Amino acid sequence: MQEQMLGGKGFLVIGYLLEKSSRVHITRAVLEQFLSFAKYLDGLPHGAPLLKQLCDHVLFNAGIWIHTPAKVQLSLYTYLSSEFIGTATIYTTIRRVGTVLQLMHTLKYYYWASNPLEWATADPKGDHLASSLHALFLKQLILKDRGVKEDELQSILNYLLTMHEDENIHDVLKSMLGAESEHPASMIPAFDQRITGIQMV
Repeated sequence: MQEQMLGGKGFLVIGYLLEKSSRVHITRAVLEQFLSFAKYLDGLPHGAPLLKQLCDHVLFNAGIWIHTPAKVQLSLYTYLSSEFIGTATIYTTIRRVGTVLQLMHTLKYYYWASNPLEWATADPKGDHLASSLHALFLKQLILKDRGVKEDELQSILNYLLTMHEDENIHDVLKSMLGAESEHPASMIPAFDQRITGIQMV
């Protein structure tokens, strides 16, 4: 079953169908099932590839969760910013740079507090706390292991430099400054290498 799900890209199909389905079907119970499945795969000796598919196509897919009630979104992002990031197997399974890029895309196009342009793809359905938890997850993700990577920092700086609404950059900027104060050994050299990083702050 595991090989069939992996070979047939089962979670890609499930994620696509959930995006297209009625939002009434995406409930707290459905989220709990996905989180339970993530924990189950985490405990399997060879569950990492399928777990990666689950993260990429379901848990990190903002198109699925953006129209759900705020409580569902908060449950998801609370899990991602706490238990998820602390699990060694899960952390080593995900592509960190790819996940950071996906998070920045989600913050830009789904979780804006003030509509930046007509290109935003969804009305913000979650409250501000969901955006804050996103930013917290971002900070913990980039500080895990050996600190921020160049592509991650560049994607964060691009976001901060292209968003002009204070409400939209507050959480990300706060997380970046917090990361600098908590882990100066990795963050400050990364910023020093990029003039735009210093200019942006």
